[in-house]
Amino acid sequence: MNARSRTLLFLAATACYPGCTHDYDSFEIVGQPTPSAGGAAGSDASAGGAAGQSGGAGSGQGGTAGEAGGGAGGSSGAPGTGGNPGTGGTAGEAGNPGTGGNPGTGGTAGEAGNPGTGGTAGSSGAAPDAGPEAGITCTDPGGKLWSQNGHCYFLAQGQGSSWQGMSDACIAAGAHLATLTSAEEQAFVEPLVTGSDRWIGLSRHNNEPWGDWVTGEPYSYTNWNNGEPNEFSTSCARVRASDGRWADRGCDNKYGGLCERE
Repeated sequence: MNARSRTLLFLAATACYPGCTHDYDSFEIVGQPTPSAGGAAGSDASAGGAAGQSGGAGSGQGGTAGEAGGGAGGSSGAPGTGGNPGTGGTAGEAGNPGTGGNPGTGGTAGEAGNPGTGGTAGSSGAAPDAGPEAGITCTDPGGKLWSQNGHCYFLAQGQGSSWQGMSDACIAAGAHLATLTSAEEQAFVEPLVTGSDRWIGLSRHNNEPWGDWVTGEPYSYTNWNNGEPNEFSTSCARVRASDGRWADRGCDNKYGGLCERE
């Protein structure tokens, strides 16, 4: 018997219920029924339960103390409910601009449109060499057709010559030396007279007054330069290239001729 059993037995022998007597020689309790062997150890406590009670004291051998029953650990709790979403963080600073992408591929060419409607034909222009009268032409080099009278003005071809020589050259071209009978006609022909002076169809003989033009038209409009005419014998009129004004000169001097076709 171990020390623990002896101690329990001693405690059981010295214990006395009310009204009992001790017989230490026989370790019997008088007047009480003999108790059975010490109570069985308490059963294991249920999960988390207390340890079983000690058996009651008796005259018999004390029962073995029941071992404390270890309760099974509780089950894990259910997962907690998710918390509310946190407050959004402060927006970060804008990043640097990205590198530009490559140029896109050119689109497909559209279909050709329908041809446009043809425009209205313009009116025919007037023939540049025809005057108001049938048969008048103005195809001579540098020739100009004046719309007011339908006459063609041009320079006689060839080298400079006397007044009579230029008169003959104009006649050979179907014309005559020009007769300038108005300021408008004078202004029209001035651009033709360039480079040198040109004879026109006006002359006088032996200091006689200036007569009619070679065509018989009256001598009324004049455009003499200051101090002209100033010849004192037979003289003929010319248009000066420098300013378009008239001047007289001896008729045998050599100049070009300004012709007029009508």
